Amino acid sequence: MPSCPIIRFTGVLYEKLVKHERWIFLLFLLISLLQLWMTRFIPSLDGPQHLYNANVMVELLKGNELMRSFFDINEVIVGYWSGHFFLSFFKLFFPAWLAEKLFLTTYVLAMVFSFRYLVRAINPSKGNFVAFLIFPFVYHSYLLMGYYSFSIGAIFFFLAFGYWIRYQDQMTLKRIIVFGLMVLGIFLSHGLVYLFFGISFLIFFFSSTFYRISTKSDKFKLKLLLNKAGSAVLSFIPSLILWIIYIRSVMSINSTIAETSFSFAELVKFLMRIKLLEGFYSKIEAPGYILLFALMALLSIVFLVLFISRLKDKSEKITMLFSDQNSWIFIALVFLGLYLFAPDRISAGNLTNRFGLFFFFGLIIWLSAQKFPRTFQVLALLIILFSVIYARSIHHRFYKQYNKDISEICELSEYMEPNSVMYYLPESQHWDPDVFKLYWTQIHFQLYAVVDAPLVHLKNPQCQGQFPVVWNLETLPRCFAGPKQVNPSGAPEVPDTYPEMEVDYITIFYNDRYWNDSTNAEWQGILKEYYEEVYVSSGGKAALWRRKGSR
Repeated sequence: MPSCPIIRFTGVLYEKLVKHERWIFLLFLLISLLQLWMTRFIPSLDGPQHLYNANVMVELLKGNELMRSFFDINEVIVGYWSGHFFLSFFKLFFPAWLAEKLFLTTYVLAMVFSFRYLVRAINPSKGNFVAFLIFPFVYHSYLLMGYYSFSIGAIFFFLAFGYWIRYQDQMTLKRIIVFGLMVLGIFLSHGLVYLFFGISFLIFFFSSTFYRISTKSDKFKLKLLLNKAGSAVLSFIPSLILWIIYIRSVMSINSTIAETSFSFAELVKFLMRIKLLEGFYSKIEAPGYILLFALMALLSIVFLVLFISRLKDKSEKITMLFSDQNSWIFIALVFLGLYLFAPDRISAGNLTNRFGLFFFFGLIIWLSAQKFPRTFQVLALLIILFSVIYARSIHHRFYKQYNKDISEICELSEYMEPNSVMYYLPESQHWDPDVFKLYWTQIHFQLYAVVDAPLVHLKNPQCQGQFPVVWNLETLPRCFAGPKQVNPSGAPEVPDTYPEMEVDYITIFYNDRYWNDSTNAEWQGILKEYYEEVYVSSGGKAALWRRKGSR
């Protein structure tokens, strides 16, 4: 019986494509990187905070006394270091906008190649276009929101797993140290990702061990199993000790536990449109991801059909589900269960979506480790290409829009004296909620005005005990804007015995809307009596006020 024309065509097409797999991979990589270099700034929710803290760390390194009186480096080794460290490294040599670009370019490269490293460790065969599923997940919601350390944690997650799978049966002292450093890298990136890795590693270890026992593999020996377990324990000990210390510190700051506010049906709906890839406005972004979810569902069904057929003809046993390449489906299912049923906050917030993201990571690793027919390989490549191009074009649209606002804010920096203290007035949130859905990412944009100068910004939210930079509570001055005491964000009440200091500059964003809102009357009066307007940005959105009588 002649084969289907579509199958013949896709088979021939696959043969042509697979010969150029490396170039196709580089094309996807180029498309992913273009997003970072088509605009000057890379806007996000938390990005400005990270850039400012990187600037603070550089100034502390230079010995700036004013910055030292306000800021200090956390004595606790926190599971949040990597993003700050790498950004600060680039900030030593480049302005903030370029430092962030280079940092994120490095992230994209590391994310893609670390995933490729892991998948090749599980399934060394080349020409597997399903593994290109990583490209849509490079720009997941947490990266787009500027959660840089959490995002870097996934890179170390992939690297550590890839290294373990390659060398788990030949763990020398050198390899134990290397693996331990990779695991330490996970902790230093994000304490929660470290927990995710621990859960995943235990599932993988017991699943693959069961597989080797049940199949009586030549590789399985009791002595080898004990050596593997001992190697894993030795590798985990340093990071585990630091993680326990860090978690105790974090829980002492905030031990709140809260359930998710979404229903079961809503959570399932979010999965089907892969809300975990949305960064700006879901109504516009979702269409690009629904087809991607359909692809992953289809590939899962194809695997199930092929696996059942192999069971029936006895070419495969049910124990194959516990092999290295199939252990990932159990990891994915555990995270799916956590996504659907676990609390949304246990000290850290937004756990539900973080569980969901790692469900998808486990799923795409599992799918990438399988061997699919050529027709499905070609279909996967086309759908992934559509999803990537669609998402990158939508994100570029928002980047262009937000770059205009950031540019106006950055204009203010030219009119502020170095080594000054500043504060910003947030816009009142009494506006149309649909508008807020578009502009919620701009909450911390005013920090862009101070990311390249030695300026103390009192509204620095990431200065509490969970982060590398903290308020220096031993020397923190009492700051005043006119008669009003202004406490630094998240800092405890400063004692009356501490020295006083005036706030030199105050910035406003959405200037016209701010002055037309009567709920801002108190601050409006303070500005008019104690400050003078020195600059309004070229587009009229941002304004800078300077204390009367200051330099």
